[in-house]
Amino acid sequence: MPLSPALTLALILLGCSPIFMERSFAAKTSAQTKILEFPDQPYYGTLSKVTKIIPLEIRVEKVPLGQARAKVRIAAKTIVLYEPGPRFFQNPQILFKLAPDSIQFIKMQFTSMDEKEYPLSDRAVPYLNHLKGLVGIDFDKSDTTDAGAEKLKDLPNLQALSAMGTGITGTCIKSFATFPKLKFLKIGSTEINNASLRYLHDLASLRKLVVNRAKVNAVGMQHIAACPNLTHLDVSFNAEVDDKGLELIKPLKNLQVINLRGTSVSARAIRNFSKSKTLWLTTPKLAKQYSKQELDELRKTSYHLHFDAEPKSPKVNADYVF
Repeated sequence: MPLSPALTLALILLGCSPIFMERSFAAKTSAQTKILEFPDQPYYGTLSKVTKIIPLEIRVEKVPLGQARAKVRIAAKTIVLYEPGPRFFQNPQILFKLAPDSIQFIKMQFTSMDEKEYPLSDRAVPYLNHLKGLVGIDFDKSDTTDAGAEKLKDLPNLQALSAMGTGITGTCIKSFATFPKLKFLKIGSTEINNASLRYLHDLASLRKLVVNRAKVNAVGMQHIAACPNLTHLDVSFNAEVDDKGLELIKPLKNLQVINLRGTSVSARAIRNFSKSKTLWLTTPKLAKQYSKQELDELRKTSYHLHFDAEPKSPKVNADYVF
């Protein structure tokens, strides 16, 4: 059964092939429904229908579908977010009962209650490789480490990966080169391994990089500068990012948005950073924290400056929407 024009467009924006998705869903669905089979027990998590995908982000808008329990019948064309519960991490092999293209987004949030549970996050990661239709993986606020994340492989549709407040420091980035469509990567609230950022260069599709609150330094900025396709960069709240660091990333001519909040970059360095009239830059400090002389310096820039606590962002080019 052909996909509707609306779903075809949605899949294109997701970076997925409508033909591939249509054939894949057909293996496990009738014309109108698909079945997701889970153990008939509680605490395997919840399922949601994704109603909107936020451009170049891991966040989505969703509508609850219910528990991941027993046989769950949903509309065949539903884009699914799975949020595993605690029992899943004890029995992650249940994913093998799902069609490889049945889940598009997964949120692997699990924090151990004692030392025996600590390895469960990493142990569950390799089972995600069965889900070839995955577009986004969210490890935020979990016990996942580099040792677990580097076991991800052969996920041809993966386009977004987030790891805020985890044990991931970046040494796993080397293995991410196997994700040809990876456009969004977030690693923050950790102490990044700055030397490992050299592997970012191998992520040819990378458009947005967030490494905030991660102790990024000049070494890391130099490696970031080797990512010519970056359009969005967030290095906020890294005190070691200074004028030298900003100078290092001047070669990034495709930058549309950069967040410098909480860095040590001076007003003069911001003024001299770029002549672009389309760049949106979030300043290191709020307007009230700058002297009159500094504000006068900043007003000489040709691009958009944002001093607000929660700056606005420009509309993301549709080519980069997943």
